[in-house]
Order: sequence, then C-alpha cells, then structure tokens
Amino acid sequence: MAVRAVSSASLVFAVSALEKWPTKGNSPVSTNQVNNMDPIADFLTSIRNGYLAKKEEVTIKSSRLRLGLGQILVRSGYLKAIEKIEGQPAVLKLTLHYLPDGSPVLTHIQKISKPGVRRYAGVSEIPPALSGAGITIISTSAGLLSDKEARAKHLGGEVICQLW
Repeated sequence: MAVRAVSSASLVFAVSALEKWPTKGNSPVSTNQVNNMDPIADFLTSIRNGYLAKKEEVTIKSSRLRLGLGQILVRSGYLKAIEKIEGQPAVLKLTLHYLPDGSPVLTHIQKISKPGVRRYAGVSEIPPALSGAGITIISTSAGLLSDKEARAKHLGGEVICQLW
C-alpha cells in the first residue's frame, strides 16, 4: 500500500480554488439584482401585479421615464397619485385606483414597442386603444404623451403601450 504525501503547494492551490468556487452567496446566478433590460415592461408589470394582488400602493425604482408614464396614468385616471420619494435609490410610490365595488380601474396592459422590435407610428397611424375608450402612450419629440395629446399636437413617435 502506497502512501501519497501531500505537499504544501498542492494544499495552497486547493484552498485558493475553493475560495473562487461559486457558492450560493457569490454565484452570479443567485444575485439579487433586478433585470433592467426593459424598464417600461418592469414598470407596467409592477402595476399589473399590484392590481392583481389588490394592493393600495406599489413602489418601484424611480427614473424620468417611469415618472412620465406614471403622470400620464394619473392624468388619465388609471392611478390615484404618484409620489417621488428621494433617497438612495429614489423610489416612486404609485397609489392604485379602484372602483367603489373593489374592481381595478385598469384591467388591461399591453406593451407594444419592445427592445427587440420597436413600433413607430405617424400621427395618422396612432392605434386607438379599445376603440378610443383606453389610452395609447406614445414617446414623441415633445416627451411622453397619450394618443389624444399626440394627435392634438400633430406628433407621431414610438408606440409604447396600450391600457384600458
């Protein structure tokens, strides 16, 4: 029976290899970072999930784009209020709007333009949402506008989403 001697160099190599070995705490797969590939989709999904869970308020990381989308939803009556809370990181607090019977005001959210396929429309091609009962949000040269505001200003642009 042969006894194999372990050198100190092989022990050092084994210890350094174990330190670099992915574990639950340092694995790139198990990080708690939010995927921001499509911040608009994340924003809309947070609102949809808040309504499905019957929440009164939803908080989401703040950005100028998300703030603009939220302000359009408040003007259109789909959200009660939006409030920017300063801090690290800045957060938007969205107050969801429900009818007196408890049903949500916003029942349908559809993302039109996606990172892989952008959808653009001229002023005469802006699609109406639910035959005009809902809103279509357009990113124009004048900023984010609802479909009615974009038609009034004679502006086309990227069709972001439709809601009703």
